[in-house]
This record gives sequence, structure tokens and C-alpha cells, in this order.
Amino acid sequence: MSTPSSSFWPWASSTNWQWTVHKFGGTSMANAACMRQVAEILDKSLSPSDRANKMHQGAVVSAMAGVTDGLLAVIAAAQAPTSKTDYLTLFAELVAKHVTAATELLGCSSGANPAHTPHCSPRPFVESSGSASASASLSSSASLSSSSDFLPSGLCQQNAALLSNLLAVIHGDAENIRDLLRAVFLSKSCSDFYRELIVGQGELWSTQILHAYLQSTGRRAGWLDARQVLVVDSDPASTVAPPVNWSVSSQKYREWFQHKGREYDVVVVTGFVASTESGAPTTLKRNGSDYSGSIFGNLMDAQAITIWTDVDGVYSADPRRVPSSRLLDELTYTEAIEFSFYGAKIIHPKTMAPAVTKNIPIYIRNTFNASCPGTKIYSGATSPSAVVGDSSKAVRGLCSIDNIALINVKLLNVGENEYMPLGIRNRLLNSLKNIQVPLVMMAQAAPEHTVSFCVPEDSAELARSTITAHFSENRDLHTPSSIELFRGFAILTAVGDQINQTPGIAAKFFSSLARYDVNVLGIAQNGERIICILLQKKDCTTALRVLSAEFTVPQNSISVGVIGPGLVGGALLRQMLERATATAGASTSHAELVVRGIARSKSMLLSSRTDAASGVNLQQVLDELSASKPAAVENGQVVAGPQQQWLPLDLKAFVSHIASLDVHHAVIVDCTSDDAVAALYPEWLARGIHIVTPNKRGFSGDAKLYRSIYQAANQNATLIGNETTVGAALPVLATLRTMLDTGDVIQSVEGVLSGTLSFIFAKFSSGASAAASTSAQAFSSIVKEAQALGYTEPNPKDDLTGADVARKVCILARLCGLDVSLDSIPVAGILTNELLNTNSASEFMSLLPSFDAYFEELNAAASRENKVLRFVGVVDVANKAARVELRKYPTSHPFASLRGGDNIVGITSKRYPHSIVIQGPGAGADATAMGVFDDLLKIAATIGKPRSRLR
Repeated sequence: MSTPSSSFWPWASSTNWQWTVHKFGGTSMANAACMRQVAEILDKSLSPSDRANKMHQGAVVSAMAGVTDGLLAVIAAAQAPTSKTDYLTLFAELVAKHVTAATELLGCSSGANPAHTPHCSPRPFVESSGSASASASLSSSASLSSSSDFLPSGLCQQNAALLSNLLAVIHGDAENIRDLLRAVFLSKSCSDFYRELIVGQGELWSTQILHAYLQSTGRRAGWLDARQVLVVDSDPASTVAPPVNWSVSSQKYREWFQHKGREYDVVVVTGFVASTESGAPTTLKRNGSDYSGSIFGNLMDAQAITIWTDVDGVYSADPRRVPSSRLLDELTYTEAIEFSFYGAKIIHPKTMAPAVTKNIPIYIRNTFNASCPGTKIYSGATSPSAVVGDSSKAVRGLCSIDNIALINVKLLNVGENEYMPLGIRNRLLNSLKNIQVPLVMMAQAAPEHTVSFCVPEDSAELARSTITAHFSENRDLHTPSSIELFRGFAILTAVGDQINQTPGIAAKFFSSLARYDVNVLGIAQNGERIICILLQKKDCTTALRVLSAEFTVPQNSISVGVIGPGLVGGALLRQMLERATATAGASTSHAELVVRGIARSKSMLLSSRTDAASGVNLQQVLDELSASKPAAVENGQVVAGPQQQWLPLDLKAFVSHIASLDVHHAVIVDCTSDDAVAALYPEWLARGIHIVTPNKRGFSGDAKLYRSIYQAANQNATLIGNETTVGAALPVLATLRTMLDTGDVIQSVEGVLSGTLSFIFAKFSSGASAAASTSAQAFSSIVKEAQALGYTEPNPKDDLTGADVARKVCILARLCGLDVSLDSIPVAGILTNELLNTNSASEFMSLLPSFDAYFEELNAAASRENKVLRFVGVVDVANKAARVELRKYPTSHPFASLRGGDNIVGITSKRYPHSIVIQGPGAGADATAMGVFDDLLKIAATIGKPRSRLR
């Protein structure tokens, strides 16, 4: 058999005759609406420069969806001894399908869509093996005198003539096929010749329908029956695509082009069908239509071959199993071949061979999403995957094959230091080849004289029996001690041309799987471009998602979930949106923070996809929050807000979404003050999720929970950002940690730790009021003002009890090494029992003025000593004590000049005997949110490796 040369004829590739080839599968030709879409794609594929350069198009077309299978079903019904199905009825339905499509396309004068045309849409994503709908048939030029009976009224003359001729051909062919089917029915058998003839009919009808429609739209369209030019060395009984006789095929194509092809700007070619050297009609077997497209791309010396299907292109992994998979813009030929062999059935290796010979790029595109550029498959001279040493580009994608069986053959009578004879292994391989059982993977353990084969499960019994018979028939072979068969496996493969030139790829591959307890049962590595493993089928999806996150998801994407989008949480979301807007389009190596979920008390919002690159729409969330139109939950069902689709809150599902297998790093930001949420910190940290929070509950509550939080973080290499639990955005905790980490000895920490109480007492007991021995404003009036400004809790009593300050003191004391609990910290309250016993904010505020004199007397006593009142928290590290109280400070003390609302903290240590003072805004949603955001950014800058574990 000859092979295609780089140039059969010089004039075919000249500037006067340039070709692009488009291959349309069965789903692209499913009905009249889809065929219109195909015609539109062909028209729009020609740019102005293409038209100026006289670019010609070849459209290689499959049968309409379902027709090839339908014709096979007709044959089966005709030859079945006791068929319950009328084969002629089945065949009539197929004929009617084509008549309907032809009539709808040509049944109006303008070619515009008639109202009754079915909608053309893609089927749900399935792992395609190319366009399986393909067939070959008789091409009858016979006309039926009654063909006019099928014509609708009101046709223009041109369309009427086109439709009349087309229907005559369809019905003439149908009559011939019926004759063949009757012979099959009578003989109850179907020869290979008849089968090839009948099953190929779909392509001839579909191409002639499209050809007629293109003519009706004004295109100079020609039609080519591939059997006139494409010659193969065919064995009709074979199920494998026959080899092409390139020398004969090229000569026949050249003759056709010289006599007919020159007059057309688009030629519609039948896919799937061909002829033998004797002139008998045959096919390229199942999945052969894409192969036809590549063959004619070669014959036409096409500049490009575009295979139009029902998916956008080749993905980095199966999107059904790995939602974070991304569309690959390009692949090399060799990468695409490996993808195909190891389970990604977008394009078959045999399809690429004719294109590879002439270095013709192949594009995989979606008929139903024509604006998507798809995936380019080519030689790869400038492919991004050719960047040596870049691990982010070395692995182009992942693919898998499920339902794999493992066969172990172990030999007896082999010496202890002998290897298994090569002849035995080769004969075993040949025995599998002879029965056409695909060998997916093989390994040999030489010291144990064992060969292991991986084959599809549905071929496993045949393979085992064949190997057993082979040993029985060949007595010269060593006798096997066992031939074991195991089921329930899968093959997973990482593909990339530069895998072998990128250090650390294998280490990352296997360490990622180990973190998730995925056991690798067998390994095979091609010297250049694959790492292939055998694993349990049940682990395959987990492995795909883990490895996808490791190799194909951007390493700097961090999945963020925000719990509690209230004052602080809402301000945080706004600041994150402002940062994202400000840095949009800028080239940066910084981490990308993607908010993929927001949880409220009764509802939650999740991103539509599970990968770290897809987040919720922050602007819509903020608009909704500002409009005060949260999603309502009624009877367990969420009523959608105006912009987003909220779901009933399921915190477990929320966390699983934020920390899915598809992301490298996950951070949960808890902006609540909820004990139940804080209690979950150890679990989240153990799952590899980092925590950022202003919630003081987990760090000031139960000592056992506090220890569990940090134990989980230390054991799982996860990080905690809780700077804002004390001092809002002030670096109080960070300063203390730095001092302790560098060996300083803390002696005491003292400060005004409540922004609310700072505002109240700075205004009530200022330096000026101390000099005047009286406050310019009543205490209750100042509290009411603070409440109006939003500085206080809904009930100001909660601030004035000092409980919040006590929590902050507990956090500081624990950081300094004191074993304290919240209950062990004395709080010298400033409220009387009567005020403490009030039951509501309104009751408290109405009673508070009656105690103004009491507070005025406290202030007066301080002012007589030339001092001011400040509500402070104190950690006396030296004496292992902590307390909260109202203290008097000289007017010269830093605390006395405190601006209302500010926090101030003084830290005394061995290195700072005169104390270091930290002062700044200690209240307000924006300041706290800024501190939370800073913690988030610090964690983003710190994490450089995937989380240690995720369940």
C-alpha cells in the first residue's frame, strides 16, 4: 500500500486553489435546523481575505444522527428468524426523516427557517468517539414520476426543481434498498457486501440534502460521492478501518477535480464511504467519518481541517468527572494521540494520520457554539507545552479508561536467576492481537517471572481463555502456575510532550495521590509524554480531580468562602471587589482570591462550578445586600433574590464546595460571632482549610476547643488569621507573636480594647472635663450617640458589661502563655444590678439616664486627681493574672489623649521596658474588614503547597 506524499500535484496547493476542509458529524446534521446551521458555519468560516484569495471549502458530512444505527437495525430485523419488528416500517421511517429534512430546507422560496423547523441543539455532553453516524449507499439517478406529489405548494421555481430532483433521488435509492432488504429477509442472511452497501446510504442522502440547500442559498456547491475517488484495501468482514490506497485515490481525485471540481467554491463530500480496488462499495467502518475528513484534507492539500462536533474541543479532563477541567486551546499531534488512546475519545489516532503526513492543523469545534475557537491540534513547534521545565504546562491533561481487568500470568519451571524468555512474552502479545483484544497496559516482574496485562473487562474472559489455550497448544512453552483475572480497575494517564524534561513531575503526581489515600497498583511511563497508572476504579474520579488541581488548575487560585456577609462581611466583599477591579487585566504573580460561596444564617450562595477559578458575582451580591432583599426561605425552599439563586443553608455542603478536590487552597472567612461556627474550626483545619476570622469565640471560649484549633493547624500545615479578634486592623497579635517568636519576654499587656467604650469614655472623661471636674455631656446621652453611630451592639448593655473586652483579654493572655479561661478573668463592671437585669435595649436605654449622676460622680472623682477614666483590659504576665476594669489614668498618660473610637495597647517586655504603644481605629466595619482582608492576603502569600489532606 502506498503512503500519501507531501504533494501529489503542484497546482492543487497554488494560491489559486486553496482549500479548507470541514467535517460535520451526525449531531451536526441531525435535522433541517442543524443543516441550516452547518450552511451558516460554512459561510461565516470564510473571511474577506479567504474570499479574496479564492479559498475553497470541502464539507465532509456524516449521516443524520441515528441513521447508521437505524440502518443496522433494519438489517437485523430483516434477517432475524422471528423478528417482531417490520423491517420495511423501520426503513420507511428513515426515508421519511430525510424527506422531512429536505422539504423543510427547500420548502420556502428564501431558504429562511420555516416556523415548523425543529430546534437544533446539542445533546448532553458524552465522551464522543467522533461522529459515529456514517454510512454509504447506492446513488441512484432514477427519478420517480410521482416525485411532484411530495412537493409543497408555493415554491419558487429554483427550489421546486431542487426539491423535486432531490426527492426523486431519495425515493429511487429507497426503492433499490428495499429490493436488497427483501433479499435479506428471504434468505435470512446479509452478506458483507450487502451490509456495506445498505449501511452507507445515510451519507449519500445527508450530503445531497445539504448540497441542494447550499445551492438554494446561492453557493456554487458541488457534490462528491467519495466512492468515486477514495479507494481502500478493504476486507468487508473486518471491523477495522481499511488502509487507504493513496496513489490510486490521489489520481482519481485529481481527475475528478480537473473535470468537475474547479467550478465549485464548496464541495460536499460523503463521509464514511469508499470503494475497494475492484470498485465495490465499502465503508471506513464505525467512527470512520472523521477519518474521511482527514483523508480529504490530505487529498485536497487543505490548509486546515475542522471537525465540527457537539463539544467545544478537547478538555484537560472529562468535564463530567472534573468540573474544573479547562478547554485546551491547542495540543500537539503526539499529545492528541495519547489522549485518544488513553480514553479521551474526541478524535481517533487514525483520523489524525493523513493530516499529520502533510502537517495540516486539525481544529475541534462545536457546531452549537461556533463562536468558541475550539482546540487546535498541530505539530506543536510553538506550543505552550514546549516550555521546558515549566510544570504548570508540562502536563496538558488527564484521561482515563474505566472497566479494566488485570490478568497475571506466572510461569513455572523458570530458574531462580532466569528471566522470562522474550519469545513467550511476544507470543502472548500476538495471541491477544489475533483476537483483537486491545492491550492497554503491560508490566513484567522479571525476578518473579510474571507478566501482567491490562485489558477491557468485556474482553477479559476471552483473553484469559486464549492465553490458556495458547499454553496448552504449545508444549514447548513453560507451564504457567497460574493465570489470574481481577476486575474493577481503571487506567489513568497524564499526558504532555515535556513530562520527561520537567523535574519533579512524577514526584508531584504520586505525592498528590498519596495525600488522598489513592493506591497506585501499577505504573508505566512513556519516555517522553505520559505517566500511566493502574488504580482501583472507585478511586479514579478522586485521582482525576486531585491531579487536575495539581497540574491543570492555576496554582495561584485560592477558593474563599465567606460566612456572615453582615457589616464586616459585607465590607470585606466590597473591598475584595474593589481590589479585583483595580487589578483586572494587570500582569501579577499574586494569588487570585475567588469567592466561591457565601453563607448566611438560613441560606447560601455557591458558584456554579467547583473549580477555584469560578466565583460568585460579588457585584450582584453587594447590590442585593445593599437593597436589603436577602433570599427568603419558605417551607424549606429558598425564594431567589433579585440577582442570585440562593439555597437553603447546608454548612457541610458549603464547606465541601469551598474545599472541593478541584482546588489547591481553600480559605473560610468566618465573619460571625457564632459559637457553633467556631466549634467547627478544628474539623476544617484538619481538612486542610485555612481559617480567617474576627470571631473571638473559638480563641476565648473553652480551653479544650482553643487547644484543638491550634493542634489541628499544626498537624495539617494549615494557617489561622485571627488578627482582628483583638484591635480590629491594628497589628496587636502580630506584634506580640513577633516579640515572642524572637525570644522577648512579655511582662504585661494593657489597653483600651473596645472601640465602643473608647468612644464613650474619651468623650465622657476627656482631659478638658477633668480640668473642669465635670463632663460636658451626660453619660446616657453619649451612649445614645454611640448607638446612633452604629458603634454599639444592638443592645449597648452588651458593650458596657465588659464581656467583649474580657474575651480579648483572654486571647491576649493565652497568646502570652497564660492558662486562663474566660470565667477566670475578673471583670469589674460599671453597671448596677438594676441595669444588668433589664431585658431589652429599649428598657436599658430608658433606665440609663437615671444613673447619669452615678457616672458623673465617678468622673468627678477622677478629675479631682487630674486623671481620666478608661475601661481597660490588663494581662499581668509576670504575676500570671488578667482582669478587666475601669481605671484612672493621668492626663499625661498615652491612654488619656486617646481619640474616641480608637484602640490603644501598651506592651511592656524585657526589650521594651518603657512599653511599645500601638494605637489606631478599633471599631467600624471598614477597619475590621480591612484587617480580615489583610489576614487573607497574608495567608495567600504564605501558602505555596496544596493543603495536606481533604476528606
